Amino acid sequence: MAQSKQTKERSPDKAKPSLPKQHNAILSAIKNRDVLRFWYEGRERIVEPQTYGMSYTGRYVLHGYQTGGESSSGRTKMAKLFDIAKISKLQRTGAKLGHALPSHNPEDSAMMEVFASLPRPKSRA
Repeated sequence: MAQSKQTKERSPDKAKPSLPKQHNAILSAIKNRDVLRFWYEGRERIVEPQTYGMSYTGRYVLHGYQTGGESSSGRTKMAKLFDIAKISKLQRTGAKLGHALPSHNPEDSAMMEVFASLPRPKSRA
């Protein structure tokens, strides 16, 4: 796992919000490659966490690949950005993910600061 203190430029007038209660659980899930189950916007989601950090709007976010559960868009089996403040009932499923998505970038452009990320996938020649 590549863990990073990488920080991109942020407006100095925005104070960093306090860490969410799920902070350590998400860090651990990425480190241990645990698949997560949680409720988000009233629907259960099954997600392979890829990167966790802070967005440019100052929100804690999780970039993950939703493999199951429901979605308001009706689309699962895709990478999504989840606002940590909207996550409840977070738990490990007991399943492990094998590797990051082929398009995974540990320096996620949606985040000004990355706290934890899966390593960049090896190129398949």
